[in-house]
Amino acid sequence: MRNIFAILFLLSSFLGYSCQVKDKFEVKVGFIPFILFTSYIFLIAIAARLSLMLVTTIIVNLIGLILFVKFLYNNKEILGRLFPEYFLFFISIGILSFYLYGRKFLMYDDFSHWATISRLLLRKDAINTGLDTTISFKSYPQAMAYFIYGIGRFFQFDESILMIINSIFTLSGLFCFISLTKNKVINYILTVLVIIYGFYYNIRPYCLLVDTILSTTGFAIFSFVYYYDFRKENNYLKYFLMPMFVSLVYVKNSGLFLSIFILIYIIKKYMRKDYKIIIISLGSIFLSNLSWSNHIKNEFSYTGKHSMSISQYKSGIATNHDLINGFTREFLSRVFNDYLMWALISILIILLIYKKFDKLIISLLFSIVCIYVIYQIGNYFMFISSMTPGELRRLACYDRYVRTIHMFLTLIVIYVLNFNYDDYLTKILSFLILIFSIFIMPKSEEIGFNNNEFRYQLEEEKNKNKIPREKKILIKFKEKDFSRIYTRASMYVFESNEITDTFPGDEKQFNKNDYDYFIDLSK
Repeated sequence: MRNIFAILFLLSSFLGYSCQVKDKFEVKVGFIPFILFTSYIFLIAIAARLSLMLVTTIIVNLIGLILFVKFLYNNKEILGRLFPEYFLFFISIGILSFYLYGRKFLMYDDFSHWATISRLLLRKDAINTGLDTTISFKSYPQAMAYFIYGIGRFFQFDESILMIINSIFTLSGLFCFISLTKNKVINYILTVLVIIYGFYYNIRPYCLLVDTILSTTGFAIFSFVYYYDFRKENNYLKYFLMPMFVSLVYVKNSGLFLSIFILIYIIKKYMRKDYKIIIISLGSIFLSNLSWSNHIKNEFSYTGKHSMSISQYKSGIATNHDLINGFTREFLSRVFNDYLMWALISILIILLIYKKFDKLIISLLFSIVCIYVIYQIGNYFMFISSMTPGELRRLACYDRYVRTIHMFLTLIVIYVLNFNYDDYLTKILSFLILIFSIFIMPKSEEIGFNNNEFRYQLEEEKNKNKIPREKKILIKFKEKDFSRIYTRASMYVFESNEITDTFPGDEKQFNKNDYDYFIDLSK
């Protein structure tokens, strides 16, 4: 019953704000969900620092409900103007909900951070502090945890609902593609394929990892900036760039890279024309990054794993040179054998010849190559500065890092081409690159369990022994946990960082009496 009420309440609030934005700003419907969601993240981020998260989410959605009632009774025509685009948006949410409902988290990174931080915020109605020992990666930005909190707080806790909420935000970024007005039928079909691509190519919707969200958020901001000339359109539209950039920087540390790429385009577009737009964008990026860095420094006194800092670069470069040389060779091999980038470049070269060396395509080709190279240089230094020797040897998570820039560039290329050209070759090549990415490229790597069996084992033990949170637990697995995923899953389920793992034949000796609980899963 609570979940049904939450759906109706949040849907009404969403429609209320959608009508308000459409009425006041005459913005394209495709951009509205992304505008609303990033603004919501922005408000919750501020509320989190003021310890007003719960009050803020309630008040914001009550105002949305009031707006919905107002438009329903006084101006239904505005509500009607949200459709048919919103039909596709809601149908997509329905399909995602059907696919995800009832699932449990199975991925390593959900256990180690993303699901853990979201659950903590929902329980505390506040951001984590140094006293919250269950959060290991304290320096990771929390935009998606804020968004999940803002929606999930109205529902009964269910892991699959968190997945659905996360997917809705991903969808809002992809949905910006529908803002294209040329050849509406084909663009609707292309938008559907873009949505499928967005949920398949990198991170699947059944986990909370943010790499795909990084790509779709970056793309959504770029498409918004590319579509509108903020000097000619409604003058207030440019202020939406503030919550958009804050959200991108707060999605993940590498969001700063994508923000800078978009900022360069904004400077190119508005230099000597409208400095206010540049200042808003630059200020939003700089202040949000500074704010988060200061929060981490003041609250936790260290930067943490995978964060970008000069000191960490120096410490990384000072490690084993043979290891770094081997890593460098493998890294460069993967860069030069990047089939998706070669496919993207090939498509642009074909169009370049077909369009008789159109300056737009030359500029687009030059831009994506430069962005890719700069991103990979940053990626390289991130690896050697923050990864362990074992992670360096196997280029841990390289696949999803490179697919992040793949998706960002692919979406931008397809959007820019279809915005400017309406010929069949452009449409065909757009379809081909998406089909190539979905059906020809190898499936993205996933680090996690294949099924729920181990999760059910842990939860059965937790319920049977009525184990409270933050207890010291010794768990005996069937074999040594080399990947650490069994230990991480145990830490997540038992909500404790004091989990010690052992196995039959373990040379280390443990005294059961030193622990609050002993769980034997070795049989």
